[in-house]
Formats: sequence, structure tokens, C-alpha cells
Amino acid sequence: MTHSADPLRNPDSTHVEQPRQRGAIALIPNQCTSCMICVRECPVWCISLTAEKRHDPDAGPRGRSTLVLTDFSIDYGLCMDCGICIDACPTDALEWVAAPLPSASTEADLTLDTGRLADLRLTGSDNSHPLGELNQHR
Repeated sequence: MTHSADPLRNPDSTHVEQPRQRGAIALIPNQCTSCMICVRECPVWCISLTAEKRHDPDAGPRGRSTLVLTDFSIDYGLCMDCGICIDACPTDALEWVAAPLPSASTEADLTLDTGRLADLRLTGSDNSHPLGELNQHR
């Protein structure tokens, strides 16, 4: 068995480092209904969501209560980019974006809040994931 292409075993090989293919999960805040499905479905519990209950007395004879998103965050130190949250979201408030995550100098910088998750969409969204068209089956 030869390892000629492995730079660790053969330093003279012509191994070319591949560019990083990892994108990120972005949030569309105005589409989020705070249903908590993404939070419950995440296998590593990296999503945090808080919402405020608001009552509209003018919506029918008894009024209507709705949840309004106040804070949403993803801890990318825990996130394994599985995409289950994207697939589970009934309102398509989460999506893949091609933009890489900003570099982080501390562990706290790996947690992106509502604003920073929404800003990821501005840096380049193509709704694709490096592992294939994972969320295009809808």
C-alpha cells in the first residue's frame, strides 16, 4: 500500500489543499413564527429561541394571541451542520447560505444572534449545501 498522495506520509507529494466548502445556516426573522420546532428537532440543542406573547383584541370576538420572535441564536460551536432545523421549519425561516461564518476569536463569538444570522443572507444566499441539494426536496 502506497501513500504517495498523502502529504503527512510523503512530504514531496503534490497535494493541493481544497478550499473550504462549508456554508452557514441563516435566519429570515420575519418568517419565523416562534413555533420552536427547530429547537426541539436539533440533535445537539444548539438553537435558542425566545418569543413574546402578544394579544390582538381586535382580531375577532375573543381576540387572538400570537408569538413574536424576540431572540434567536445558533451556537456554531455545537452545530454540526446537519440541516435538520432547515428541513423541520414549516415557514422556511431557516436556509443554507454559501457565505462562510465570520472567524471567531473566542467561544462566545461562535454564537450568532438574530441580527447576525439575518446578515448572513446579505453576504450571499444560494440555498445550497456542500453535501448536495439537502433542502430542495420541498
